[in-house]
Amino acid sequence: MARSHWDGYEQSDEAERLRAMLDNRVIVASDGLEMPISIELIWDEDRPMPEAGYPVFISMHGGGAFTEQENLDQWDIQKTRYPGVRGWYICPHSPMDTWDQWHNQAIFRLIETLVHAVWLRDDVDPNRIYLTGYCSGGNGVYQLGPVMADHYAAVSATKALSEGAPLANLRNCPIDLQWGEHDEEPVDRPEHNRANVAELYELFQEDRKGYAFREIEHWRQGRFVNDKSTVNWLARWTRDPLPSRVVWVQGGGVRPSSNPIRRDFYWLCIEADVQVPADAPASIVGQLDRRANAVQLWVEGYPEVGIWLNDTMLNLDRPITVYVNGERVLSDVARRTEAVMAESIQALRDPSRVFSSRVWVPVPRRD
Repeated sequence: MARSHWDGYEQSDEAERLRAMLDNRVIVASDGLEMPISIELIWDEDRPMPEAGYPVFISMHGGGAFTEQENLDQWDIQKTRYPGVRGWYICPHSPMDTWDQWHNQAIFRLIETLVHAVWLRDDVDPNRIYLTGYCSGGNGVYQLGPVMADHYAAVSATKALSEGAPLANLRNCPIDLQWGEHDEEPVDRPEHNRANVAELYELFQEDRKGYAFREIEHWRQGRFVNDKSTVNWLARWTRDPLPSRVVWVQGGGVRPSSNPIRRDFYWLCIEADVQVPADAPASIVGQLDRRANAVQLWVEGYPEVGIWLNDTMLNLDRPITVYVNGERVLSDVARRTEAVMAESIQALRDPSRVFSSRVWVPVPRRD
């Protein structure tokens, strides 16, 4: 049933519109904003295509608050930055010449649309999509990585600064961090990255199976960093679209335009009209227990949480038990419906996350 629904989506006008964007080398958001891309298949002629399809590297250029021509020059540099890449190599060009050219709500919409279009290619492995960025592009990775971690197998930020996106969301999505020791203008980037590495290491210490990262401080390279090793490191990783444990943090006073609120993350979701608190982070930690046919949730800041389900995750022919903050809130069979399947495809547009059921559970109030 899932395959037939996805096949139906692939033949839809929406899917045709997305595929046309790749053919035309321009990604168009729902509000009409356009992002040019270069796209090239780089592969050894004597190697067959992998059975699951080619990996995809999306690579964002440096620049920022420069002239239009300077940012175009940075785009050209990015097109050849990684000679070791093997797979589809896509370099988007930011449609804006601003300091936040790769981390604002418009860019999130464009990059998400790009990934949705890539997922429709028959020759692409949907679980081997990687995001890289240099300087300003790396700033974007720091935001797009945690907020959209469910889209990528791994990400890489070079010479980058973050706007405070929650690194905890990178459970299940490894990150590579590289910088030069003298890259200190206008902000001390090495010190900034060391702080992020310390946070990632703490997360790793608490959850060694969930977090993976690499950090390289390039000595004697100064501000111009040779990060060509990053593509080989990224290529080691494959996305798990339905991980047993998910950490999802949103809100909390971080600049909203750099950390837009999402309604779905892996197999978790919230209602479209739910307001995420601005003064404190809202969070959901979800854990699948396949042996017990159960889901454990630890929730802060939401009155209700949704759980997308399919037969890969749990046995939908048996009752499913859901616990929220230690209290049992559901014990029932989750009905499969074609309506939910169609809704999940429309909401996620991900061939690896097609769900046949969804349950909504209340979060018990704390007196």
